[in-house]
Amino acid sequence: MNNNTIKVIITAVTGFLSSLLGILYVPVLLLVACNIIDYATGIFASKYRNQPVDSYKGFRGIAKKISMWLLVVVGAIVDQLLKVPPFLLPLLKNLKSQVEEVAKTEEKEEE
Repeated sequence: MNNNTIKVIITAVTGFLSSLLGILYVPVLLLVACNIIDYATGIFASKYRNQPVDSYKGFRGIAKKISMWLLVVVGAIVDQLLKVPPFLLPLLKNLKSQVEEVAKTEEKEEE
């Protein structure tokens, strides 16, 4: 594979994930990066702890990370399913109107 092919693949994957996740793209990317760093440091730390690197411990670490991701997914699904309770709707409408008024006054001040 040449460099252009690799760039196209990376761009396509990141673009797809960005469109799929929206505003959550950056936090998910950071979580993946932290998982990779955690796994790598665990492997490197085993050398200094005089512990052998074995597949059982590696699999256990990956299983923990998968469980953590499942909790994140369940939390996102629950967040989508839960609706705002009816008694909070007037409060949210009032808050929204106040925010819009502040935004309008700031726009006028900038002009």
